[in-house]
Amino acid sequence: FFEESLAIRIDALGPKHLDVATSYNNLGMIYLKKGEHIKATINYKKALGILLPNYGERNLDTVSLYTNIAALCDSITSHSLSLKYYNRALDILMQICGEEHPDTAFIYSLSLIHISEPTRPLYISYAVFCLKKKK
Repeated sequence: FFEESLAIRIDALGPKHLDVATSYNNLGMIYLKKGEHIKATINYKKALGILLPNYGERNLDTVSLYTNIAALCDSITSHSLSLKYYNRALDILMQICGEEHPDTAFIYSLSLIHISEPTRPLYISYAVFCLKKKK
Protein backbone atom coordinates (compact mmCIF):
# COMPACT_ATOMS: atom_id res chain seq x y z
CA PHE A 1 0.00 0.00 0.00
CA PHE A 2 2.71 2.53 0.97
CA GLU A 3 4.81 1.64 -2.05
CA GLU A 4 1.81 2.28 -4.33
CA SER A 5 1.20 5.57 -2.56
CA LEU A 6 4.85 6.48 -3.08
CA ALA A 7 4.61 5.77 -6.81
CA ILE A 8 1.51 7.95 -7.09
CA ARG A 9 3.19 10.77 -5.22
CA ILE A 10 6.28 10.61 -7.42
CA ASP A 11 4.12 10.75 -10.56
CA ALA A 12 1.92 13.56 -9.26
CA LEU A 13 4.44 15.70 -7.40
CA GLY A 14 7.83 14.81 -8.83
CA PRO A 15 10.68 12.88 -7.23
CA LYS A 16 12.03 15.79 -5.16
CA HIS A 17 8.84 16.83 -3.39
CA LEU A 18 8.69 16.93 0.41
CA ASP A 19 5.75 14.49 0.43
CA VAL A 20 7.86 11.96 -1.48
CA ALA A 21 10.56 12.25 1.19
CA THR A 22 7.86 11.72 3.83
CA SER A 23 6.73 8.56 2.03
CA TYR A 24 10.27 7.22 1.98
CA ASN A 25 10.60 8.01 5.68
CA ASN A 26 7.32 6.21 6.41
CA LEU A 27 8.44 3.18 4.41
CA GLY A 28 11.67 3.18 6.37
CA MET A 29 9.72 3.08 9.63
CA ILE A 30 7.61 0.17 8.40
CA TYR A 31 10.66 -1.81 7.35
CA LEU A 32 12.37 -1.03 10.64
CA LYS A 33 9.39 -2.38 12.59
CA LYS A 34 9.47 -5.50 10.43
CA GLY A 35 13.17 -5.94 11.18
CA GLU A 36 14.17 -5.36 7.57
CA HIS A 37 17.09 -3.06 8.31
CA ILE A 38 18.56 -2.92 4.81
CA LYS A 39 15.24 -1.83 3.27
CA ALA A 40 14.78 0.70 6.09
CA THR A 41 18.25 2.10 5.43
CA ILE A 42 17.59 2.39 1.69
CA ASN A 43 14.37 4.32 2.25
CA TYR A 44 15.88 6.61 4.88
CA LYS A 45 18.77 7.41 2.51
CA LYS A 46 16.32 8.22 -0.27
CA ALA A 47 14.39 10.53 2.05
CA LEU A 48 17.61 12.22 3.15
CA GLY A 49 18.66 12.56 -0.51
CA ILE A 50 15.49 14.58 -1.13
CA LEU A 51 15.38 16.60 2.08
CA LEU A 52 18.94 17.88 2.38
CA PRO A 53 19.57 19.25 -1.12
CA ASN A 54 16.03 20.58 -1.66
CA TYR A 55 14.86 21.72 1.77
CA GLY A 56 18.04 22.00 3.82
CA GLU A 57 18.85 20.38 7.10
CA ARG A 58 17.03 22.90 9.27
CA ASN A 59 13.45 21.64 9.18
CA LEU A 60 11.24 19.39 11.28
CA ASP A 61 11.08 16.69 8.62
CA THR A 62 14.84 16.28 8.87
CA VAL A 63 14.55 16.08 12.66
CA SER A 64 12.00 13.28 12.27
CA LEU A 65 14.18 11.46 9.77
CA TYR A 66 17.29 11.75 11.95
CA THR A 67 15.43 10.31 14.95
CA ASN A 68 14.23 7.43 12.79
CA ILE A 69 17.77 6.78 11.56
CA ALA A 70 18.92 6.85 15.19
CA ALA A 71 16.25 4.24 16.03
CA LEU A 72 17.52 2.10 13.16
CA CYS A 73 21.07 2.39 14.50
CA ASP A 74 19.78 1.41 17.96
CA SER A 75 18.12 -1.68 16.56
CA ILE A 76 21.37 -2.86 15.02
CA THR A 77 23.29 -1.96 18.20
CA SER A 78 25.27 0.87 16.65
CA HIS A 79 24.81 3.07 19.69
CA SER A 80 27.51 5.63 18.95
CA LEU A 81 26.05 6.29 15.51
CA SER A 82 22.58 6.41 17.04
CA LEU A 83 23.69 9.06 19.51
CA LYS A 84 25.19 11.07 16.64
CA TYR A 85 21.83 11.20 14.87
CA TYR A 86 19.88 11.94 18.07
CA ASN A 87 22.25 14.80 18.85
CA ARG A 88 22.01 16.18 15.32
CA ALA A 89 18.20 16.05 15.54
CA LEU A 90 18.37 17.79 18.91
CA ASP A 91 20.66 20.54 17.58
CA ILE A 92 18.30 21.26 14.69
CA LEU A 93 15.23 21.16 16.90
CA MET A 94 16.78 23.62 19.35
CA GLN A 95 17.59 25.99 16.48
CA ILE A 96 14.05 25.82 15.12
CA CYS A 97 11.87 25.49 18.23
CA GLY A 98 14.09 26.43 21.15
CA GLU A 99 15.10 24.49 24.20
CA GLU A 100 11.75 24.78 25.97
CA HIS A 101 9.78 23.04 23.23
CA PRO A 102 8.24 19.68 24.31
CA ASP A 103 9.81 17.85 21.35
CA THR A 104 13.23 18.96 22.57
CA ALA A 105 12.67 17.11 25.84
CA PHE A 106 11.51 14.07 23.88
CA ILE A 107 14.72 13.96 21.82
CA TYR A 108 16.74 14.40 25.01
CA SER A 109 14.95 11.46 26.57
CA LEU A 110 15.70 9.28 23.54
CA SER A 111 19.37 10.15 23.66
CA LEU A 112 19.66 9.50 27.40
CA ILE A 113 20.05 5.80 26.70
CA HIS A 114 23.52 6.39 25.29
CA ILE A 115 24.89 9.15 27.45
CA SER A 116 27.78 8.26 29.69
CA GLU A 117 27.12 8.12 33.41
CA PRO A 118 29.03 11.31 34.40
CA THR A 119 26.92 13.55 32.13
CA ARG A 120 23.58 11.75 32.47
CA PRO A 121 22.26 13.81 35.46
CA LEU A 122 22.64 17.04 33.48
CA TYR A 123 20.59 15.70 30.59
CA ILE A 124 17.97 14.18 32.89
CA SER A 125 17.52 17.45 34.77
CA TYR A 126 17.10 19.31 31.49
CA ALA A 127 14.55 16.79 30.21
CA VAL A 128 12.57 17.15 33.46
CA PHE A 129 12.74 20.94 33.12
CA CYS A 130 11.30 20.73 29.59
CA LEU A 131 8.56 18.35 30.65
CA LYS A 132 7.54 20.67 33.49
CA LYS A 133 7.35 23.56 31.01
CA LYS A 134 5.01 21.47 28.86
CA LYS A 135 2.42 21.32 31.69
